[in-house]
Order: sequence, then C-alpha cells, then structure tokens
Amino acid sequence: MSGTPARLGRYEILAPIGRGGMAEVFLARIVGPGGIEKRVCVKRLLPAIVADPRASQQFSSEARTALALQHANIVPVFDFGREGQELYLVMEWIDGCDLGRLLSHFGRPLPPLRAAYVAGEIARALAYAHDRGDNEASGPLVHRDVTPRNVLLSRRGEVRLTDFGIARVGGAAGALAGTPRYMSSEQACGERARPADDVYALGLVLAEMLTGRPVRSTNSLEEAKAPVDPPEIPTAGPELQQIVGAMLAPDPAARLARAAEVQAALGRVLADAVLRGEGAPAEALSQDVAAAAVPAPDRFGAPAAP
Repeated sequence: MSGTPARLGRYEILAPIGRGGMAEVFLARIVGPGGIEKRVCVKRLLPAIVADPRASQQFSSEARTALALQHANIVPVFDFGREGQELYLVMEWIDGCDLGRLLSHFGRPLPPLRAAYVAGEIARALAYAHDRGDNEASGPLVHRDVTPRNVLLSRRGEVRLTDFGIARVGGAAGALAGTPRYMSSEQACGERARPADDVYALGLVLAEMLTGRPVRSTNSLEEAKAPVDPPEIPTAGPELQQIVGAMLAPDPAARLARAAEVQAALGRVLADAVLRGEGAPAEALSQDVAAAAVPAPDRFGAPAAP
C-alpha cells in the first residue's frame, strides 16, 4: 500500500501530480471500447491513514458531496471506489494549472479584467453551492477553503473550483479547518460555517490577484483572527476597488456576504469593459495558463511530447 500503484480499479495510473496532508493525486487514464482513452485525475486517501475511521469517513463524505455537485465552474467528480483497503475518487483532469502557480510563475498582478473574470467564475461556483440548499433541508454548502491552489485554470481559459473536502453545511459546527491566510476572522475564531466566509476568502483571493501578493503576511491562525484592512489598488479602477472593499470590509455588517451579489457586481465590471471594446479576458487567461502550465506527464514524471 505504499508508492505509486499501477492501477486503482479501472484506472491505469500514469504519474503522481500532487500530495497533501490526507491524500495524493495521480494522473490516470481509462481505456474504453475501440481503444478510446480518457485522462482523469485520481485522488487516493494516503495509505498511512486509510485505517483511521475519521479520515476514511471524511474522504467518503468529500466524495458524496462532490458527486452531488454538477456545475460548469466546479471540477466534477464522477466515480468513487475501493481497491483492497484503499479509497479513491475520480475527477475530471483539468489540463492547465492552479491559480497559485499562475501568480507565482509571472510574479506580478493579473490585469484587472482578468482578475475580475477569474473571481466572477469562482463566485458563480460558490453561488451554486451556497444556493443548492434553498429547497433542501440540508442548507447551503460552504466550501471553507477558497484559496489560489483550489482554483484550477484550463488552457481554454476555464475556471474551476475544486476540493470540497472540508465543506460543511451552513450553520453547522465542526472542527476548525481551512487555510488561515484566506479565512474570515469569524471562521478563524471557530464560529459556525457561513456562506459569507467563502465570500471573504474570495475577496482575499481577488485582492491577491490584483496586487500580486497575499493580503495577509503569514499563514498563522492568530493573524487570521483579525479582519484585514482592504488594500488600496490604484490599478484596479474605482468599480473593482469598491468591490474588493465591500468584500473585505472590517465590519461584517458592511460586507458583501452573498456570492451571487459578487458575481453580479463583477459581471457589471466585465460588461462595461466589453462596451468599451476591451479584449476578452478568457482568451487572454488561456494564453497565460499555456505559458505557466507544466506539460502533462505521460508516465511517472516523463513530460508529454509537445
């Protein structure tokens, strides 16, 4: 149960592509009738903790949550299985990179319209997750870990939110989890999950795209317990600056607290840019991703032929 497996269920493992505290991720493929091949991403619970009932339960919960989410801006999960004692889930392979890699690759802010486009697409995903409970007893689903590494960008300029592994139904209590640098102060202080926490995290991500650096200087929980001062971003223009300020207002009562409101506000910024004849941000983003992305490996670290 250690090292890179050759297969997990129906899926042939091609190469490891990432590892976190609970799971590791592989590029894999499945071959159907007529030799038709589909590349996928397989996430496996780490062998060292698979025997821990709490870890297995959390991983299974992530799979159940993700399988129920069907939205163009959320990475789809379409399979969940067990191979011996190992648990794994299967997601769509996004050929591109995450937002964190894109920002570090260029080492500078994104142009304002590109940042607004990315944030608007994330807001669209969050609005879907938050509103899915309108007609259900379960209530809205709060992601709780909206960070640049959990935003995947494709070479076609698509924006997808991933990793609902610590998501929680709004209003529910639970163990503190997430990335402190991107938490609201309420989340960092252990308050019950709220959709507004995701909106605040998105505000921090948007500000980072516009400034080229994280708003908080450290990833410490102590720093996260205090609200940030919204940064001044002269290059963003007054409308975008106002949106960032409203998402990160120190007074929770003064903040934009619904993802749908953020989506609408950013949509107006993008629509005004179209009326002014400015370029399409999705096309420009696709060029950025192509420059920052690492070629997908064919097998065990060997880059694919260009």
